[in-house]
Amino acid sequence: MAIYYGLRFEEQPEKVKSTIRELAKSKGLHQYKMELKEDDRCYLITPILID
Repeated sequence: MAIYYGLRFEEQPEKVKSTIRELAKSKGLHQYKMELKEDDRCYLITPILID
């Protein structure tokens, strides 16, 4: 199992972000940050492993 942080996750208050990260670590979940990448024809949202 894993948790994926959306593109707007960084806009959340620090207390919310740290609580979610700590909970994910305590449950042994892999953590991914979604990153927007631009291609010639489209935009791609790609998960990047952060744990």
